[in-house]
Amino acid sequence: MNSNIENFNSPKRVGILANHMIPQAMELGEVLKTNLDSQNSWWIKNINDLEGISNNLDETDLIITIGGDGTILRAAHISALKEIPILGINMGTVGFMCEIEASDCIEELPNYLDGSSIIEKRMMLKAEIIRKGKKVEYDALNDIVLARGSKIRVIEISVKLNNTHLATYRGDGVVLSTPTGSTGYSLSLGGPVVSPSSNLILLKPIGSHMSLHGGVVLDLNSKIDLTIRSENSATVSIDGFIDLPMSDFDKINVEVSKQRVKFLRHKSFEEDFWSLITKKLGMRKGNII
Repeated sequence: MNSNIENFNSPKRVGILANHMIPQAMELGEVLKTNLDSQNSWWIKNINDLEGISNNLDETDLIITIGGDGTILRAAHISALKEIPILGINMGTVGFMCEIEASDCIEELPNYLDGSSIIEKRMMLKAEIIRKGKKVEYDALNDIVLARGSKIRVIEISVKLNNTHLATYRGDGVVLSTPTGSTGYSLSLGGPVVSPSSNLILLKPIGSHMSLHGGVVLDLNSKIDLTIRSENSATVSIDGFIDLPMSDFDKINVEVSKQRVKFLRHKSFEEDFWSLITKKLGMRKGNII
């Protein structure tokens, strides 16, 4: 079997994480819990209730998210540490990482809970952020974005690859993304869409005028060091919801994380990947995107 795929046994304890910004999400969670409660032990929490979620994770075999990709990204930071797989129900806009549409979930969900599903594992990036001499670390499923702050002024970012200077980008910032994140911010910058099973890192500058503006594709062993060389303020964003201010000579050291996020699938996501790209990102014949 593919090393990114493993079997999944029928769960005994299931948690539901609902997006509090979508009123119907919590309502749907209660419906699922009521309809399927006899088969499993269930709990349900708001995605922002970190304390409540933490108190319920022990012996949880599956996390179901109800929302969109943003809800999944938040859940991934919780589930990866415990190696709990995620099953995404889409109530958002694109919902590219979601497995089931909300309109179909009552009918389809039992097919994922009977033990016949598989687990797909996705790589993450680890960011060691050094600000004013103090270090913090975060993992990212989608991307790590180092960009200018609130003022519309360019910043300079020095990039080292495996301790060798690669480039100094002068512009709006730099995006480092995983294959999962290739359909996110990186894509909007003209970056390639990458198969989720690929083992690589994408580096894409934002609004740069230099010759390497197209970015680079890096292997899994790469170590990327970003250093701000600018008096103008900057911000680092992890998966679009963890934001930290950065200033001159602050650094970010990036490499592949030891953590991986597990997704519950009814069949290999790879089989449906390009048809999903076509459906959800509008890549139809004759369309200009």
